[in-house]
Amino acid sequence: MNNIKRIPLYSAWEQECFNEIADLILSDLEKKNIALSGGSTPIPIYQRIGALLRSLPDSKKKNIRFFLVDERNVSMESPRSNSAMILKTIGSDFVIPYDPFAESPKNYTNKILQHLKSNGVLDLVVLGCGDDGHTASLFPNTSLLNEKSSAFLKNELPSGELRYSMTLSLINNATRRVVFVNNHPEKLKYFTPMSVKERTHPIHQVLSISNTKVFLHEAV
Repeated sequence: MNNIKRIPLYSAWEQECFNEIADLILSDLEKKNIALSGGSTPIPIYQRIGALLRSLPDSKKKNIRFFLVDERNVSMESPRSNSAMILKTIGSDFVIPYDPFAESPKNYTNKILQHLKSNGVLDLVVLGCGDDGHTASLFPNTSLLNEKSSAFLKNELPSGELRYSMTLSLINNATRRVVFVNNHPEKLKYFTPMSVKERTHPIHQVLSISNTKVFLHEAV
């Protein structure tokens, strides 16, 4: 895995992350289907993407869609809702949210697939990494890690908490994947050469796929 970029300055890291999404939005692709992860790390980046989208002429805004990579088992009124955060930062005109209290994972899978091109492939998936090496809501020792279908499904954590997540197949079949990681020792340890080689955690199942980029804010 050679596509790990280690960036010491936060401002430069944020700019690189922004550019990865903005470049696709501004590209000549007729349709642009992007999946976004939640959490607090990408909020400033998504806010900038939202501002970019609002600045575009209507002709450039057509056929840009954002989907949820994963969601918690909370209502969209909850401050823990990834959908609510992405709607607020990106804008409701572009986001197809997931409300676990209003629809099934199967329905949301169908929504995603209906918007994708005939090859059923997302153009870009934006991911993070947790302190335990999870990405999306693919946590260590959970059954969804073994799911082979390309779908959005329920995943029960060892604690009993319910999450909902795109499967590895749907994520890894995307044209591109980017992983945004802030300056946090418990996260950065999963990106050392030895850790990447050993492939012991869920994040490594994404890093092992070609055309995955990682942007680490690694202060020196």
